[in-house]
Amino acid sequence: MKHALLISLFASTLGFATQATANEPHQIGAQLNGGSAKYKSSSQDGDGVAELYFFYNYQFDPIWSLEAGITTGAEVDDWDCKDVNDDKFVCQRDNDALFKLNANKLDYNHFSVAAKAQFELTENSDLYGKVGVLRYDYEMKNGSKRVVDEDGFGYLAEAGWQYQWQNGIGLNIALRYTDMGDLDTTTLGAGISYRF
Repeated sequence: MKHALLISLFASTLGFATQATANEPHQIGAQLNGGSAKYKSSSQDGDGVAELYFFYNYQFDPIWSLEAGITTGAEVDDWDCKDVNDDKFVCQRDNDALFKLNANKLDYNHFSVAAKAQFELTENSDLYGKVGVLRYDYEMKNGSKRVVDEDGFGYLAEAGWQYQWQNGIGLNIALRYTDMGDLDTTTLGAGISYRF
């Protein structure tokens, strides 16, 4: 009885591995995100961020996969443009202090590992969700003077929609929340990927 159970368990594990291999389990991609940030729950108009996310995803079965990725991000300055006359616009960079701190520059990056579940809508499109942990590092500066320099562990959550063509190319739209200790970001993004 014990041997039959072990053989059944081994066969089902092998079946999942074979299915994942047969269905092209590897995926690489990039996603561009933009949104807002809060530092110690403080935010103000203009505390926007943009980030680029590169990832590798391994699909275990039709629902579950594991994803590892690297994100790099920075603040996005507002621009104030005025119509001087009918033919000319003058734009100035709005270099207000971030989060009501004496800082005007934010840079961050993190490495993340996440579990992802996807649920089929049609043959080529899915809704998905993922949760994961990350190792982050960020700093805020005023010119060359460092105002905040933090690193540590945090988490992320993302929900989105993805479409996959038969040739392996895919597109996705995602809403992402990232917790980096005192710094939180909420972004909306679009990405492209390739499954092989």
